[in-house]
Amino acid sequence: MPRPARLRVPALAQFVEGQRYTPLRAIERQVERIEDLALELEPGRMYPEDWVVARITGFRPSIDEPRMIVGEALRADLGALGARLSDQAHMTEDSGGGPGLPGVRGREFRGFLSVEALCERWGVSRRTIDRYHELGLVRRRVRVRGGRIQVRFAVRHVERFEAMHADVIGRGASFRRVDERSRARMVHLAQGYMRRLGWSRQQAIGRIAVRLGVARETVRRVLQQASDAPEVVRDGALGEQERRMMLLADDRWVSIGRIAARVGRSRASVHRILIQERVRRLGGVRLWVFAESPAASSGDAQRLLEDEVIASLGPVVARREVGPFLEEARAMPPVDAREERALFDASVALRARCAIALEGFKEAGASASGLDALETDLRLASRVQQHVVHRHLGLIDRMIVDRLGADWVHTPQDRVVSVHRVAMQAACEAAFRHDPGRGGRFGAPLGLAVNRALARLGAGESESEAAGRTVARRQSPIGEVLGDWTRWATGWSRWLDPPAWLIRAMERIAEAEMDHTDLCIAAYYGLTPGSPAPGISPGPPETPAPGISPGTPEPHAPGSPGSLATPRTIASIARETGERPGVVRGRIRRGLRERRRAWMQGGV
Repeated sequence: MPRPARLRVPALAQFVEGQRYTPLRAIERQVERIEDLALELEPGRMYPEDWVVARITGFRPSIDEPRMIVGEALRADLGALGARLSDQAHMTEDSGGGPGLPGVRGREFRGFLSVEALCERWGVSRRTIDRYHELGLVRRRVRVRGGRIQVRFAVRHVERFEAMHADVIGRGASFRRVDERSRARMVHLAQGYMRRLGWSRQQAIGRIAVRLGVARETVRRVLQQASDAPEVVRDGALGEQERRMMLLADDRWVSIGRIAARVGRSRASVHRILIQERVRRLGGVRLWVFAESPAASSGDAQRLLEDEVIASLGPVVARREVGPFLEEARAMPPVDAREERALFDASVALRARCAIALEGFKEAGASASGLDALETDLRLASRVQQHVVHRHLGLIDRMIVDRLGADWVHTPQDRVVSVHRVAMQAACEAAFRHDPGRGGRFGAPLGLAVNRALARLGAGESESEAAGRTVARRQSPIGEVLGDWTRWATGWSRWLDPPAWLIRAMERIAEAEMDHTDLCIAAYYGLTPGSPAPGISPGPPETPAPGISPGTPEPHAPGSPGSLATPRTIASIARETGERPGVVRGRIRRGLRERRRAWMQGGV
């Protein structure tokens, strides 16, 4: 019996549960509509949940906040949805499917084709058929004679899929697979090269690929999966702990060469593993793409990012001492309605674009440049969210004082720290979940979220606090005791945003000391030109490095609205400097290591 179909889109999984008691005839019509819908979706578009349900069932449900589903993910899951519905309704081989196909003896099932029949018809393997599910090939799980469950494909749907993806099917049929004889020869050659000649595993793979005329990745996979090969040839995959260590070292800008030497892999393997781990980490964060917001349309993203409010955003540094934090919050002017809407629209547009990019990585894999563009968009989205919260610090301060029942400086340190953490985390979460498409200002949901969080923390003083009121001045908070709330703005701020020490260090660099590496770092993190973080006095005007012009717009660089005040991709910096992206990336990593070492030693 084939494995049950797995749904990755939560909205579709909930839909299946709601169809548990639907009659068989209605399920048959729904599965037919699913087969039609799967071949009509556009991968790059966003589809609201209620629209998808209406296309499948024929009526549109009333959903207050319909979730947005990326077309690529929806198309890939529709095949599993058809399998789940047909299995749940106990569909048999007598149901629908269209007229049978002649010429496939013993494998024609009254309008359906088995997996073997489809493989024979298209000249591909079962694994290739599984990959075609991502392109909209819908399968059904039907009961056959004897009560067994088997996978079937409706003939009508197969014919439409053939017409739409004839080139893909043709390439799959012409693909040359590695037979058992070739696999055994690869393993034998690898053993000889590594044991007799003393070659490394990568040297052996390269030589075998040239000798047999296959790709290096093909040889690597064969050696990895060969059960009869010794461990030195198979070179088992890195464990979870080693991969986490590599990712942590990459976040701290450790050189790729040192990481490769530590784990015993080549630099190319380290690059590949780091890309996989970075994509997997990003896949675990919430993006909250809203259905009704006009900003979620990909066509409006670049226009929203070119707004002067977004193009001039500088970094935000959290005040860790109570005095400077209060001074900054209580001097904050009222938030302009147009600026607030521009910030939220840009954040939604960036997150929608990132959601589409992440879904694309699942099918085609991620490249270094594509992942860098995605992370640049997320870095800018994090900065936008930080500015939203920063401009509402005055309101947050007033709510905290009301909850404390006294001013900050007359409150014990442990309570100030806990209240500040809870309030700022609630504010960041409210800003991240706010949908500008629903209308209304952000002040109301912000106040509701912060007050609820503080109420859960506890409004009154504990007995120990009441007993210690007389020594409150001695317990008053001193030093950097508050948490860095900018790291709570989004789920990815902790590892993608520039650290606070780097922002302060770049602001202290004199004009004569700003070299090419410094300007590349500043352009990468969006720390220039002349836009110090809130609360940091601006230094002297900066001189552009050779090849980097602050006024040069970049309409085609993702995450780069056209000003150095916003983060920029490695590729865009390389285009302006005339260098290769790898050279720019290496210069930035070396510069960051040197700056961190100098900062820890008390320098700039």
